[in-house]
Amino acid sequence: MSLLNVINDILDFSKIQSGKVDLVMVHYDFYAFLDSIDSLVRSLIKDKDIIYDQIIEGDLPQYLFGSDVRLRQIIINLLGNAVKFTSKGFVSLKVSSDDTSIHFSISDTGIGIQEKDMAVLFNPFTQVDMMQNRAREGTGLGLSITKSLVEQMGGEISVESVYGEGTVFYVSIPKISGNEDLIDQTALQEFTITAPEAKILVVDDNLINLNVAAGLLRQHQIEADTAGSGRQAIDLIKNNSYDLVFMDHMMPELDGVETTRLLRSEGIEVPIIAFTANAISEVKDEFLAAGMNDLLIKPIKRTWLNKIIRDWLPPEKLIISRDNITLQGEEAGPLWQSLEQIEGLSVSAGLEKAAGQRDLYEKSLKLLINEIDKCEKNLNWFLDAEDMHNFTIEVHGLKGSLASIGVLELSEEAGALEKAASGAGGEKPDTEYCILNLPLFLEKLLFLKEGLIKAFSIKNLTGENTDLSPDLLVQLEEIFSGMKQAFSQTHFQDIDEGLKKLHALDLKGTLQEEIEKIRDAVIMMDYKGAEGIMNDFCTANPLSS
Repeated sequence: MSLLNVINDILDFSKIQSGKVDLVMVHYDFYAFLDSIDSLVRSLIKDKDIIYDQIIEGDLPQYLFGSDVRLRQIIINLLGNAVKFTSKGFVSLKVSSDDTSIHFSISDTGIGIQEKDMAVLFNPFTQVDMMQNRAREGTGLGLSITKSLVEQMGGEISVESVYGEGTVFYVSIPKISGNEDLIDQTALQEFTITAPEAKILVVDDNLINLNVAAGLLRQHQIEADTAGSGRQAIDLIKNNSYDLVFMDHMMPELDGVETTRLLRSEGIEVPIIAFTANAISEVKDEFLAAGMNDLLIKPIKRTWLNKIIRDWLPPEKLIISRDNITLQGEEAGPLWQSLEQIEGLSVSAGLEKAAGQRDLYEKSLKLLINEIDKCEKNLNWFLDAEDMHNFTIEVHGLKGSLASIGVLELSEEAGALEKAASGAGGEKPDTEYCILNLPLFLEKLLFLKEGLIKAFSIKNLTGENTDLSPDLLVQLEEIFSGMKQAFSQTHFQDIDEGLKKLHALDLKGTLQEEIEKIRDAVIMMDYKGAEGIMNDFCTANPLSS
């Protein structure tokens, strides 16, 4: 330990004791804060034989008001101690929140603390168990400073430990909401990761989730492949060399866990990230046991996606810079003003989930209109047939879609239906609850659909120039012909290549919308529907002279 660190510790303690500690209160991005903690701790671990994990439980506020500098000092000091006193096993940071507080727990499988030392643990100039810790230098001021800072912030700190097995520190601080508009923009500079050479597959049976995930990956200059089922994913993975796979959990026929087990049984070692709305630790254990490598919570938060990309893509394919991500899309106009009027729809929350990309968010809203029709039909059918398994899968997907676009209250109602239908907690499915509550839920859903249709009717989608040049006609004819042949042979690699060629054309306006319809049908393996769209398009726009 350097002399400078010792002096800094003593000066900090002196300030705290005299009441002169600096608690500079600012508005800050809590997601970016946690991401910086994660990066720093991983650098501390270096070559130690321990695993570090950052666990987020439930939803966290993105913006907070408080002393981010002092909070970082608190958390880093506790995590630094955990790393220092742990030679094997794990160190973890778990973060959660409730109505009034932000909660942190820092766990390790290190040497632990003897019961006789617990009473003096937070006393200044005390380092417990000096014989065992003689090789680990320190002033003994760290925990005293940490406790004083926590209390200065109006929070609480406590500790549990089993000597020889490990320690858990608990910290709670007041939860004070921050304002994004008041954040110092120079402080928002954070690492931006791009990986244009990376090859990623996103697997999900829900088009809105696929759209959001693929759109967020494009911000990293990654053009992801997509699959709408476990079977399709297996075929694509066997025929491509992917660097990373995002695997939805709940899908019909083969779910994400079953798909992963099949892949691992055949010796396929590509990193697989569970893509799920279920963040409870028991589910994560199931994912890891099946051979998955990590977990990404839906709806996706950009900071956590950054972390997954950084942790699991090959380092040689990562390009890291310190530039802010540029938000894309048109300025707010009549469409967005109309969307703001839809009851229950939070445009700001939806845009936040889409990382500010208006084009991406707009497409998700359009996809939801079609999904509502499908879900209304399926949910009624599954309930009439008392097929609560597929009812659960359907309403689970809808729950995620609604959360992704900012319909939060209705998403919670979908979650309640999912919980009842699945028999959460080991109980039998509560079919009666679903029968009583589904009609009102669907009524609200249809009201949302009508609002979206009305909003999009305001936007003139036909005013753009869609004249097709002869060269473009020829290219489309060749691509359509090749894809139709691939459909007939169910040749997934050729189908995928066809989609990539369509995307490479960089079409605009209504023509692009037609191509997106083809893509959406292909993702859902509705090849007959995709071919029908192609035929209708060719009839309206003759491709041959």
